Order: sequence, then structure tokens, then C-alpha cells
Amino acid sequence: MKARAAAAEVKVSGDHRHGTIETEPIRPRIQEIQQRAYELHVERGGVHGRDQDDWFEAERELAQKYSEN
Repeated sequence: MKARAAAAEVKVSGDHRHGTIETEPIRPRIQEIQQRAYELHVERGGVHGRDQDDWFEAERELAQKYSEN
């Protein structure tokens, strides 16, 4: 799995000279969640019927990973 550099998207509201700067945290991309969910599926032995559990677990893991950066 490729690591992304920690960064934040910057949005400027109002006139850029007098506006406020708001940062949004970086979130995992859908492709990263899909990859991790598949890895969890394989780690469980490929048993079907747990796709949503794998997806939500992948989201939790990656959200935690990105919040630590």
C-alpha cells in the first residue's frame, strides 16, 4: 500500500487578501479503502458475507492513520 504525504487542503474564504484560511484534514481515497477492505477479506480466509464489516473496518483504520499524521 502506498503512503501519501501528510498535508491539508487549504480553502480561502472571501477575498484572498482578507479572507480566513480553513484547513480540511486529508481523508483516505476510495481506492485505499477498497484495497484495505480486500486485504481484510483475504486475512479472514476469503469468507463471503462480511464485505460491509471489512469496508467499515478499513475506513476506521485509515481514518485513524490519517488523523495521526
